[in-house]
Amino acid sequence: LKHFIGNNNEVDRGECSVSIDPRNMREYYLKAFEIPFVEGGALSMMTAYNAVNGVPANLNSQVNDVVKREWGMNGFVVSDAGDVLGTVNDHKYFDNYAEAVARSIRSGIDSITDDHAVSKQAIRDALKAGLLTENDLDTALRNAFRVRFRLGEFDPDDRNPYASIDESVICAPDHRQISLEAARKNVVLLKNEGGALPLRADKIRKLAVIGPLAGDVFRDWYSGTLPYAVTPLQAIRGRLGSEDRVLFADGSDRIKLKAVDEGRHAGRPGDGKPQGAEEERHAGLAPEEHGRPARKDGARYVGLTAEGKLAASVADENEAETFARTDWGWRAHTFRPLSRPGRYLTTKEGGHVTADADEIFGWFTKEVFLTDTDADGRLTLSAWDDGPIAIGEDGLLAASEGGAVKDVHGNWGGGAQAGAGAPAAFEPVVVEDWVREAVNAAREADAAVVFVGNHPLVNGKETIDRPDIALPESQERLIREVFAANPNTIVVIVGSYPFAVNWADEHVPAIMYTSHAGPELGTAIANVLFGDYAPAGRLNMTWYRSVDQLPDFMDYDIIKGERTYRYFKGDVLYPFGHGLTYSRFEYENLRLGRPSVGPGEEVEVAVTVRNAGDRASEEVAQLYGTARGSRVKRPLRQLLGFARIALEAGESREISF
Repeated sequence: LKHFIGNNNEVDRGECSVSIDPRNMREYYLKAFEIPFVEGGALSMMTAYNAVNGVPANLNSQVNDVVKREWGMNGFVVSDAGDVLGTVNDHKYFDNYAEAVARSIRSGIDSITDDHAVSKQAIRDALKAGLLTENDLDTALRNAFRVRFRLGEFDPDDRNPYASIDESVICAPDHRQISLEAARKNVVLLKNEGGALPLRADKIRKLAVIGPLAGDVFRDWYSGTLPYAVTPLQAIRGRLGSEDRVLFADGSDRIKLKAVDEGRHAGRPGDGKPQGAEEERHAGLAPEEHGRPARKDGARYVGLTAEGKLAASVADENEAETFARTDWGWRAHTFRPLSRPGRYLTTKEGGHVTADADEIFGWFTKEVFLTDTDADGRLTLSAWDDGPIAIGEDGLLAASEGGAVKDVHGNWGGGAQAGAGAPAAFEPVVVEDWVREAVNAAREADAAVVFVGNHPLVNGKETIDRPDIALPESQERLIREVFAANPNTIVVIVGSYPFAVNWADEHVPAIMYTSHAGPELGTAIANVLFGDYAPAGRLNMTWYRSVDQLPDFMDYDIIKGERTYRYFKGDVLYPFGHGLTYSRFEYENLRLGRPSVGPGEEVEVAVTVRNAGDRASEEVAQLYGTARGSRVKRPLRQLLGFARIALEAGESREISF
């Protein structure tokens, strides 16, 4: 479980201190950890980088006093990478590592994540100075080894039930089925006006599948590598039984890049000799495919070298590389060279831009390029750390050193000086316009399904806070243009968090939401779209209409700031607990087990739920409570319990809380 505690902001988390009063701490921040420890039996957690009320999280007295003593957690606590050293380096709380390490261990840190010589020496220094005793170390070791013993790590195989589980269980059929079940239950139907969903496969001649989240399944941050993946596009094609019935537009431009001022880079990369187009060809569309004649006017276009590096080295536009450019919003773009299917542009060690990344992934997401457009439509590109992309004397594209960024171990990251020089400007030559492609597909189809959302590692992940809660401007435009072309438009949001999709909610007949739900994502979405599975997921967060409804980012006072469903009084887009179904449910015969309760007593609340629709479905019954009279501010409502139940058409069941 992580990160303990109060880690809501990511930017400056290593140096900042957040202010949390005792009531917010007890009712909100601690509660998120209390339930999995006390009710779920969790046996480990990680502390945070930030400080709380001036005290770094790895020195927080609540680790011992609350987690270990009050809640009885008898497992182990780990520090986050670098945060013990950060007590000195970043928070400046101590001026020496020995005291920082000693206080961390005595405050409940059982395992220091860094395998770092400085940390090890600090422990020795602390022992020598009397800041630590061997018993302090033994206490920490006992906590860690207790869990290792329970896991059977030191037992012979015949006493360890885990030892008999070999690799044959990986991707076993029942595991795939569980993955599919989880992905299905994860889907939330946000809006369904006029019975737009489910779609009737037998009534659809052609279906347009559109958008940057339709043809991919992205693994989330800290996810393992997906053993396989079913994309929404694949699953929809499979459900309709023919690729011809699906018109696909991925919402990405196809462009070539023409260097605006690159006369000095006309040579072949690395040898200074003139380069002929026939001598080193680069994949691109043939002239007849995009309606333009070949050009040999002395301009230079971007292509790929044999080693996969980008170079302003192609004289003929028709020989230039074509890139699929995806706009993730707030300057962030990714580029896929069409000559290398499945690959992304990235910045390598040394700063060179290459075309050999298998996915958008990494602590530093180097497949992201920050793009700026001037009044004349010319592009300048920057690497992930805002280091500008320049064209070197050898014609190769490379990133100059940009924003100084430290990794989790305190090492400085950033581009090298390979591309040192003025940022290069490029004229984008549009081969295919994504709006036109999407609109054409929508016009030809009986219905359109637009996939929007976020990439888990772009514009919002660990170390990066979201710039806004809106969709990227390009995705908003995509929804509007497709809807204008085909009013039978369904929006599917694949995302890591809530979005302010106000226009879509007002105009589009159906909207559904899912997280990045793993390898069976596409199958689950197709099952819901075509009614093979009835959705019943519920939102576990409030979906606000705008960031204007929220207080300052660093305001951690949930009560005073009136945030979350408990305290927010404004008009939300979708409330906490919201979610529709394909059936209709009725609640009746609500009754209490007793007329009143005193302090420390319980009351049973029972209700009968009936599936009044004509199809089997699940329903999530939710019980909320409110305090009518109080001398202090109390929640407007509070979730007291919920139950997800499956009912056949016409079936009733009594549930109790």
